[in-house]
Amino acid sequence: LLPLLLFRAPPRPEPPVQRQPDIALEREKQRRAEEKERQQELAEKREQEKREQEKRKAEAQKKREEELARRKEEEARKVAEAKRKEDEQKKREQLEARDAKRREELRKEQIARAQAMAAGTGSADATGSAARASGPSAGWGAKVQAKVRPNIVFTDTVSGNPRAVVEVRTSPDGTIVGKRLVRSSGSAAWDEAVLRALERTGSLPRDVDGRVPSPVEIGFRPNG
Repeated sequence: LLPLLLFRAPPRPEPPVQRQPDIALEREKQRRAEEKERQQELAEKREQEKREQEKRKAEAQKKREEELARRKEEEARKVAEAKRKEDEQKKREQLEARDAKRREELRKEQIARAQAMAAGTGSADATGSAARASGPSAGWGAKVQAKVRPNIVFTDTVSGNPRAVVEVRTSPDGTIVGKRLVRSSGSAAWDEAVLRALERTGSLPRDVDGRVPSPVEIGFRPNG
């Protein structure tokens, strides 16, 4: 028999002992890496702060612009409102001046008509009077009543048979182009009924001379 041979594995080599210069170099590398990381973090932080600052500046600028736009809009609104009020005031003054002038003209015409009637040179019908000295013919008022009264819708009851007087303006062919209550009957319902009836009628009949008196004041009573 062959003799049994025993083999023993060679011992593992010991790890090399790190020398002092290698340790110092490794520490320096680690320090530089940490410093680089710290600088990067600082740079990112500064960049973030810069972005936030720019954002705040942009928001502040936007707020200033919005406030400026709001003030301009408010100022424009105030100017427009002042102009509107001024225009309304001018319009009221013009209307008041026109009404005052018209009232004065009517007053003078009524005086002239009264003087003419007193002298026997004019006439007025029982239900209306023309706003001129000559006046309509004696029968024209009845023609007006006959045309307008069927259009009056009035179901209320009023006492005293009050008279509503309406000034009516017409075009040469008799078409009613304007009307206004110059003397109320005291009954708003009757006044409105008369005005609505004139609206429905649309035109006034011609007088015996072929013309339609205008402007003319016409009186209406509930009981004729």
